[in-house]
Amino acid sequence: MKDLLRYPLVRGVRVDIGALRVLAHHCEPTNCSVRRNCCKTYEVLVDAREVSAIVGALPDAAKYAPGLYEDGIPIDPVEDTEHRQTCLATDEDGLCVFAYRDRAGATLCSLHSAAIDLGLPPIKVKPKACVLWPLFLVETDPPLLTVQSDATEFACNKARRSVGDKLDAGVADIIRAVFGDAFLEEVEALVRKLDGRGK
Repeated sequence: MKDLLRYPLVRGVRVDIGALRVLAHHCEPTNCSVRRNCCKTYEVLVDAREVSAIVGALPDAAKYAPGLYEDGIPIDPVEDTEHRQTCLATDEDGLCVFAYRDRAGATLCSLHSAAIDLGLPPIKVKPKACVLWPLFLVETDPPLLTVQSDATEFACNKARRSVGDKLDAGVADIIRAVFGDAFLEEVEALVRKLDGRGK
C-alpha cells in the first residue's frame, strides 16, 4: 500500500512523482562535445519492434551519419549484449553509431533527424529509452517511470531550485512524447496534489 502512495499508478505505469517533479531538463546538444553525453554513456536495449523501425530508417539516418553504410552496404545497427539481449551498436570509442556532429559541434541523433525529415514523431524510429532519457522506465510489473540515477551529472539536467505545482517543461515534453497527453495530464494532477493545490 505504501508503494501505491509513493508511486501512484497511472494507466498501468507506476510513477515516481517525487523524482519527476524535482528534475529540470533542457537538451543542449552543443554541450555534448565538451561534457559527458547520453549517446556514449548507456547501453540502449531495443526490442524487435524498435529494431524493425531502426532498420527501416537507416537510409534516412545515413544522410546524417554516413558511417551507417560501408561500401554501399548498411552496417548492422544492433549487437548482442553479454546477457543475450539486443542493444544499439557503438563505435570503437563507445559512441552510438547513430550519433553525429553537426557543423556547430553538437552531438545529435541521426534517427531523430531522420524522423523530423520524414514528418514522424521521433518515438516512431528512435528507441523508447532514448526518447525517455533522462527519465527511465524500470521494467517491473507494473513498470516504474522514474529518473535516471545519474541524470544530474549531465549538462542538460539539474535539480530544480523551486519545485511548484507543475513539472519542468522539458520533463513534461518527454512524458507527452512517450505516453501521450492524457497520461501527462494525470501525472500533472498528481504533482498539483503533492504540492497541496490539487483537488
